[in-house]
Amino acid sequence: MFCPKCNNEYRPGIYKCAECNCDLVESEEDIKLPLTFAKDLESLEPLREFLENHKITATEIKENPEEEVYEILVPRDRLDKSKRLMEVYLLSVKQEQQDDLDEDEPEAEKRGFVYYQDNGAKAAENKSSAMVLLFVGIAGMIVIIAGITGILPIRLSGTSKYMTYGTMSALFLIFIIMGLISMKSYKVFAKKAESENSLKESMSKWARENITKEVIDAKALEDCAEISEEEKYFRRTEVLKSKISKQFMNLDDLFLERFVDEIYSKMYENN
Repeated sequence: MFCPKCNNEYRPGIYKCAECNCDLVESEEDIKLPLTFAKDLESLEPLREFLENHKITATEIKENPEEEVYEILVPRDRLDKSKRLMEVYLLSVKQEQQDDLDEDEPEAEKRGFVYYQDNGAKAAENKSSAMVLLFVGIAGMIVIIAGITGILPIRLSGTSKYMTYGTMSALFLIFIIMGLISMKSYKVFAKKAESENSLKESMSKWARENITKEVIDAKALEDCAEISEEEKYFRRTEVLKSKISKQFMNLDDLFLERFVDEIYSKMYENN
């Protein structure tokens, strides 16, 4: 038995490497390497089926608890072919998404008037709205109760009294209900923001370890004559998107664009 990462040998009866904490294998044919990553299990399953349909057998999906992501593993001797097949798969998925976009997307979005707003910002907006609505609604109900009980010197009588208090009560009750709905939305977006931040940290770590200016420029500016800075930017960001998309599947396009802009800024503009 030996470790597929560090190649340390172990006596029979030991199944995990003491240094790498990964499963031991009996032969080199059993070694599997990660092909790509994703935050959720469901997004990797279609790719695994695609690989299986193209004779890449013995694939599996395992959780990486350290990075809080799922990995799809393929036999080491089929890794290169798996990468090529994954490119084909991603292109087909992207084409399907583009076809759906052409059919369903509003005209304003097709023209590019769409900006990504992360879940953290949505959570903050909903929390702020909830606090304001609840404060106004509860304060209004307190004033109405104080008026009805005579604590406040509000003098109303007869039909006007019931109509005024009834209308105001209904209005402030709506404020409270809307506030509770916004608070519920805040909790939903806050949970999504936590997951989104975890994914972003994993992507940032991978980018720091695997992407450099030299790697990007070697691909983006290959065989190029003198070109403008604007053209360099577009070429570089396309390479960045391609590399990141191959490692982290099913990313929201607007989320990916914003992340790539942040990476680009750190790599080029801040220097």
